[in-house]
Amino acid sequence: MKNIISWILQIAASLILLQTLYFKFTAQPESVILFTKLGIEPWGRIGTGIIELITGILLLVPRTKIIGAFMGIGVMFGAILSHLMVIGIQSQGDGGQLFMLAITVLVCCLLIVLINKADIKPTLNPLFNKVGIKVFAPLLIVCFVTSCKKKNATPTTTINTQVDTSYVQVKSGSLSNGPYGTVSGEVVILKKMNAYYVQLKNFKTSNGPALHVYLAKESTPVNYLDLGALQSTNGIQLYDISGMPDFTSYKFICIHCIQYNHLFGYSSLN
Repeated sequence: MKNIISWILQIAASLILLQTLYFKFTAQPESVILFTKLGIEPWGRIGTGIIELITGILLLVPRTKIIGAFMGIGVMFGAILSHLMVIGIQSQGDGGQLFMLAITVLVCCLLIVLINKADIKPTLNPLFNKVGIKVFAPLLIVCFVTSCKKKNATPTTTINTQVDTSYVQVKSGSLSNGPYGTVSGEVVILKKMNAYYVQLKNFKTSNGPALHVYLAKESTPVNYLDLGALQSTNGIQLYDISGMPDFTSYKFICIHCIQYNHLFGYSSLN
């Protein structure tokens, strides 16, 4: 009976993890927006997808289910903390679905470990012998070096985030240079159901540290909503607007360097 329950939990957790990979690996707007808020787009999105792929596979192999469960616990703790501290319980009007899926996977993995606690020592011991150290030490070093990438650096890879016809344009404008940068392109406010988004089209800006996108009440932002770190210095980009802002007050989109408080560019919304 315990084996059957364990298999149900393993399959459920694995399916939830694996079904999200399409969104991460194909750079779907929902996934790009989420990791942009965390300041780790695109490398964080791709890296998380790879870790979740490995975790999902390990959960389905009897000899490695304990390793997969522990990895799932770690990944889901990170996801839940990201929701509580940065993203919010609800993401892009999903009613908290992503948050609840993370809770579900965490509970499944905890129960897998509890049900199979007799297998923990035999499974994990080999990872800490000499062979295990030789295999996993280089992997840990690679992960550490990768994670040390500067979070405030603005990527230069061209982004092409397209939206479908379910996104309706409600406002638009053209970007102009600010005092400290050269910026060009079009700004569009889109609505999908009860959620609003900012799309930068044909966008290009001079580079700088810690560039963020603001929805502001002034062209030189004083009162503003921070929509997250700039995804790239060029391309078509999409940003989530939290809540229901009053666009009669919030009339500007600004590209702003938060490190030095420099305005790179702005656009009024018409």
